[in-house]
Amino acid sequence: MTLNIRNEKADMLAQELARLDGTSVTDAVITALEETLGNRASASHRKTKAPDAAPETVVLSMAEQKARLVDRLQKEISAKKLPAGPDAARSQDFLYDDHGLPK
Repeated sequence: MTLNIRNEKADMLAQELARLDGTSVTDAVITALEETLGNRASASHRKTKAPDAAPETVVLSMAEQKARLVDRLQKEISAKKLPAGPDAARSQDFLYDDHGLPK
């Protein structure tokens, strides 16, 4: 399917966004549309209360849920103390056989 917009301002904005992002105009337009739709969806979801929930409970959009999950997982991963130095190699020995292949 083709999208054909003949508007100088739209073309200028798409070119500038593509240049800033280092992407093609098509990718820049897709990204801009996805971000705008996500922002509007999350704004409308913030106004929507869950039907059986407490009054202060707000339904989150999928984008907000994913962002919160990613943030939580990143914090959990960074909080874990992973072995470093010589201990790091030994801690992974159980994963590989004598030839370096996964068990």
